[in-house]
Amino acid sequence: MTKKMFNQFLCSSLMLPEHRDALNRRRAGRRENEKMCRPCIDEQQHALWDCLLTAALRQGKELAVYYKNEQGEHLLRGAISRIVPLRREIYIQAAGVVSRVSLDNIVSLEEICGGDEGC
Repeated sequence: MTKKMFNQFLCSSLMLPEHRDALNRRRAGRRENEKMCRPCIDEQQHALWDCLLTAALRQGKELAVYYKNEQGEHLLRGAISRIVPLRREIYIQAAGVVSRVSLDNIVSLEEICGGDEGC
């Protein structure tokens, strides 16, 4: 019987260095794509976020929005200025700048409570 070789592409003496480099770049690209993967959000969480977003829009409350994009995970704090359900986007006004965030990229939503007001 012969012994089975694992990961035989990397241990092959006949593989060209540029092919090894291409394999390494491909593996690095896959790792980057894994970092971009969003967590699976259930329907209850979506319903809770919907209530939180509409309440923040009506009452002018500030939210902390954690979202992911190609550059990684980000935090945006501000008031919801607009919700576009057809495009699944929200617009957040923070420090005088309006930013657009896709609802599909949101990881977490939290209401920002002031010191004297209750949440």
